[in-house]
Amino acid sequence: LNQLAWSHYRAQRYAEAIEIFKQLVEKTPPSHERARAQFSLADAYIRVNDFGNAIRAFETLQQWLEPTADNPYGRTSAEIEKNQELLRNAMFYLGYALSRLEVPAERLAAVRGAAVRMLERFLEKYGETDLAPKAMSIVGSVYLELGDSAKASAIFDELARRYPNADEGRSAHYARISAA
Repeated sequence: LNQLAWSHYRAQRYAEAIEIFKQLVEKTPPSHERARAQFSLADAYIRVNDFGNAIRAFETLQQWLEPTADNPYGRTSAEIEKNQELLRNAMFYLGYALSRLEVPAERLAAVRGAAVRMLERFLEKYGETDLAPKAMSIVGSVYLELGDSAKASAIFDELARRYPNADEGRSAHYARISAA
């Protein structure tokens, strides 16, 4: 199942990969391999723009990987380290999915606010990673979507200052002009 799921995933047949990753997660006992399959399932949902299922899958992964004594998802130091990377990426993509989830207008501010909070926590914890400029750019875009151009402008200003060499940092000047 693992090889078949990855074969579909690499070939960008994400709908097929989703079905096989679901089976793999269901049939695999708690382990690092199951956590990896859950992350891949959530990522495949992102790639087909099924943000609701992606959010649920990432939340499940986070619950599994929360540090506890004798956590079956990470038994060796290498697995625990890889799980931390999965958690980091899950936090980013959970915020991303919340920023893209289609919701009724009356829920928009609440859902986008959750996206901003998740991405701000990500930036506090992982501000030096390669996903940080993307996270900050999404936060600025959410503020634009919510009509708060002052906060968006401040975010894009900081983005350009903190990450001048990242694509998002270089394009932040244009985003700041849009916010103005």
